[in-house]
Amino acid sequence: MSACRVQIDRASSVFRLLDRVCEKHGADVDRVLAGGRFPVEVRARYEWARLVADTWCLTSKETGRLIGIDPWTVRLALRRHARERRLSGEEAA
Repeated sequence: MSACRVQIDRASSVFRLLDRVCEKHGADVDRVLAGGRFPVEVRARYEWARLVADTWCLTSKETGRLIGIDPWTVRLALRRHARERRLSGEEAA
């Protein structure tokens, strides 16, 4: 499989993942992509960034480039998820 084909498959998977996250949170895909600031859109964007980074083991910089957000936003999403897991008593895998 060529490198170009792998990138296309990953990109389509990223947007399918966004659709599922937006459906879960009740957010509009276009507003999440446009950087909407309503809480539901921010939560969806953070979860999407975290899932993309975790699914493909990407750095925050790579994740930010792939989905079009700032790498610091990706780091914030990862930190918030880790904090929520600590507060809920889940152990890190």
